[in-house]
Amino acid sequence: MFWYESEVQNGGHLQYFENRRVEHLEATVEALGILGASCQQQVLREARELFLSITRERVRTVEEYVSTALADEFGTLDQRFGQCSPSLQQCLERHLEKHQDRFVTVA
Repeated sequence: MFWYESEVQNGGHLQYFENRRVEHLEATVEALGILGASCQQQVLREARELFLSITRERVRTVEEYVSTALADEFGTLDQRFGQCSPSLQQCLERHLEKHQDRFVTVA
């Protein structure tokens, strides 16, 4: 989930899929649900379907990446991700508060 948020915040779903492909994709979808990030989970499900809907070659050059990015295939999903509330940061904070004993030992 860390990589998902980092990549999407930096360059959108295109960057996420170019850098990560589908490695850990299903685990990420599941983790979003566990954290209560249902909006982001739905966005990723839709992005997954879009990404997997066609055979894709890896982008090999900066020019190819720019051309692909300008096509804005994931633009609507990127916007929806940014509009999700609560944010992933807020979901993580709530999860930590609720399960602090699993992560932190206070002496």
